[in-house]
Amino acid sequence: MASRYQVDERLPEKRPTVESVIDGIKVSACSEGRPVIFPTNKTLTAVYGQPLTLTMEFCANPPYSKTFWIVKDKVYSPGDADSNIMAYAITNASSPNCHQAVLYMNRVTSEDVGEYILIVRSTNGLSEGVFNVNMTYASGYNVQSASSSIATPIIARKMFVNCDFDLLLFVTILLIRVTRCNY
Repeated sequence: MASRYQVDERLPEKRPTVESVIDGIKVSACSEGRPVIFPTNKTLTAVYGQPLTLTMEFCANPPYSKTFWIVKDKVYSPGDADSNIMAYAITNASSPNCHQAVLYMNRVTSEDVGEYILIVRSTNGLSEGVFNVNMTYASGYNVQSASSSIATPIIARKMFVNCDFDLLLFVTILLIRVTRCNY
């Protein structure tokens, strides 16, 4: 028996594309639990004397009820500021239930080296994100001696101030004395 095919003229000439079908579907994922923070732990190196912006994104469903930054022995809520640090207001991110927290430093010094913690609280629990901030001096940066007007050029030396302060002071004094001997 021979097969017979017939064209049905009632079908539209132009069928919808896969892309147009996908574009018409709206999908949203919404998980519940304690807040999630990105990044959870990050180390970065700041340049002495330069500004630094720390940004974390967090998602919370149920919605967050409190956020704050812990810096050394201080707590900064959104909108808080002092002479060097500003905790900006929380802003909405591009995804539903997600937000951004920003901490800004006007000018990084050795005192700013350390841990910066963002805490986010909702009815389902707490989460934290951590920035570990180290510091370096810019190439060609001059360190001024307190007892002399002779400046010591420091060329691209990384000073990770997680080390002992006395050791850092000793190395700085040693560099100043070596520079004096070379003149």
